[in-house]
Parts: sequence; structure tokens; C-alpha cells
Amino acid sequence: MTDAERAARLRDAARRAPATVDLEELGPHLAADSIEARARALETLGRLALAGRDVESYADRLDRCYGDRDLLDAPVRLSTERDSEAWVQPRALAFAVAALALTGAVDRGDAIRSAVNAYENQHPEFDAEMRTNTAIREVGWGFASVVIFTDGYVDVILSLVDRDDDTVRRVGASALSDVAEEYAPIRDEYPDETPRLVADAAERLATDSHPRVRYHAAFALTEYAMDRPELVRPRADVLSAALRDEAALVRKEAAATLGFVGAADAVPALRDLAETDPDERVREAAADARESLESERE
Repeated sequence: MTDAERAARLRDAARRAPATVDLEELGPHLAADSIEARARALETLGRLALAGRDVESYADRLDRCYGDRDLLDAPVRLSTERDSEAWVQPRALAFAVAALALTGAVDRGDAIRSAVNAYENQHPEFDAEMRTNTAIREVGWGFASVVIFTDGYVDVILSLVDRDDDTVRRVGASALSDVAEEYAPIRDEYPDETPRLVADAAERLATDSHPRVRYHAAFALTEYAMDRPELVRPRADVLSAALRDEAALVRKEAAATLGFVGAADAVPALRDLAETDPDERVREAAADARESLESERE
């Protein structure tokens, strides 16, 4: 039996009966020559953490994984429901970091910063801003996948968006926007926490100092507004104010969301944005929203 096959057996045991897994078997697989074995061992580690096993003794193993370029690319397939054909696929390292961070097995800030730095180094061909944005989306999706997969940890994700550290806050905001985008298509329903997530996104959009956090908040509101406009409509004042945001992507999402929620009072501001905004994407979004709102009046 190969290392990959032995690691797969351990992973399958962690899926079926995590309490039965011998933690001592995990170490050799995390250090195996086979990339398949290492990736499966990381998935096992994450699943055991989520099942409540004490995996803190393995926390330092993550430090050895951050420079493993193969692991950074390796995906994990997580079924969200037993009979579902829908899958969420985070990267193995991002999933393990998220699972250990969300369950408190590692320091959340340190783990997030280390993971973002690892994924930044994965794309030297990008400029600095794109490397960081890409890395944050990768790590954020790892956190979102755990929330979707377990139907939990929303409180922890929201606590990340309260942090002073920009990187941690951005990962939390990215995760929340991914939950907004993917939860309903995967589950065919919105989580009970949706009103709270809408309120938090509106607060971030109105107050956060980082433009990428505001963008993720605005994107989350757009996703919720497309199918649950009644939950976002009371936030029209925040969205209207965001039409003047310094970040073009924030203005774009705010304009689109105003159209989805039927905010007729925003038509004059949208018309002005469609005619004068320096960014073509913003102009197009504002024009589409204005046309939608005006057609509703007829």
C-alpha cells in the first residue's frame, strides 16, 4: 500500500468516525514524499479539528506546510450534504488553517497572516496588490468553506472582521462575501444568520477604513439583494452613501444593489454616476440600476 493510499484510509476514517482516528498516525503522512498523502493528511487534520479532537500538538506542522508549493495548489473536496452533487473545494492548506483557526487550535491572527503570506508567494508573476488580493481570496474561501460545510462558526468569522489587523479583517470580509455568494446555491436556502450577516455587511460598508473590506461588504449585499431584496432594502441609505466611495468596485456594487432592492430615491444619484463616474464598470452598473428602477415606475 502506498503512502497516498494509507493517508486516504486515515482521511476516510476521519470522515466517518473521527473519534477512532489515532493521531499518532497523522504525523508521518504530513511529512510524506507523496503530495497526495500530504494533502489528504491536511484534510484529515482539518476534519479532526472540526470534530473536536485535540490537534494542538500538530499546529506547528502548519509552519512546515506554508512553503510547500504543491500543497498550496492541492484541493480538498467537501460535500455539503450527504446526497448533494454540489461541492466546495478549498485548497488543502487553506482548509486546514481555517479549521484549526476557527476551532481555536492555533492563534487566528498568526495563522491567517502566515497563510496569506504563503499564498502571496505562490504567485510571483503578479504585482504586489494582485498577489495580496488573490491570497486573501484563497484563504477567505478556506474559511467560508468551513462555515458552509459545518453550518457554523459565523460568530468567529464576524470576530475576524472586528480585528485591527487589515489582513485578518480582509480575510474575514472575503469569507463573508463568499458565504453570501455560495451558501444559497449550495444549500438551496439561506442560513438563519442571513439578517445578521446583512446588518454586519452594511456596517462594514459604512465604517471600515479599508477599501477591500468595504468592497467585500458591498459584494455580499449585492448577493443577498439578488434573492432577498427585502432584507437589504432597509440599508438603502448606506448603499446610497457608498456611491461616493473612493473605491470604484465599492461604487459599482452599491449601484447594482440599489437597483436590486428597488431604491427609487436613488435614481438621481445613479443617473449622475452613470454620466460622470470615471470608471466604465461603475457607469455601466449605475445605468443598469437606473434603468431597472425607472422601468419599475412605469
